[in-house]
Amino acid sequence: QSLPIKDLMKSDIDEGSINLFLLALGEMLGEVFSYSNHRDGKLIFDIYPIKADAGEQLGTGTELDWHTDDAHAQDQCDFICLLCLRGDPNALTLVTNEDWFSNVKPEFQEMLMRNVFTIRPDKSSRDAESLVTPVVKQNESGLIELRYDPQFTETDDDAAHDALSSLDEVFAANNTSVALESGDFLVINNKVAAHARSNFDPTYEKNKDRWLKRVIVRKQPTVTS
Repeated sequence: QSLPIKDLMKSDIDEGSINLFLLALGEMLGEVFSYSNHRDGKLIFDIYPIKADAGEQLGTGTELDWHTDDAHAQDQCDFICLLCLRGDPNALTLVTNEDWFSNVKPEFQEMLMRNVFTIRPDKSSRDAESLVTPVVKQNESGLIELRYDPQFTETDDDAAHDALSSLDEVFAANNTSVALESGDFLVINNKVAAHARSNFDPTYEKNKDRWLKRVIVRKQPTVTS
């Protein structure tokens, strides 16, 4: 009989088995993968506060602004899977609601769909290239997709810059928050929803701070006969 995830975290299971468990959860959504130029290509990334990253827009920092992961990457992941081993009630994970785009001004909607934005990689990606792209596009199914990382995004178009700047306010008014606890498993649709994290005060002491494990997943291509 399989254990609930929360019970699994309370057991004496070793970290290697937890890693395999997380990989199995990710494979249920598609293909777990990594980028060779990011964190040495590791499939599983441990997220816990690092003092040197306190002021950085990284998972290991103390505050994380609205963004989508790997917005600069051509093969941006479809899903982010987070498994919480140790939570912090002050570290809220924020995820945009499904209808966020309907709250963007129509003139900004049109600007965000223009191919006038350059998104640069952050410092965790080694020798990665920038990407010229719309911030928002509509896929073949009519779903609104998002590439958003404003601290690393540039545009020479003033109207496009205003449209980009408007999104933080939209996201702040249209989101759901959760304080992850030990054993919680969260999946974020990275191409549809932006996410953020509230500020918190870590101790930077071993075995005390918030600790998550993360994998990214891409959907398996549909096979047609």
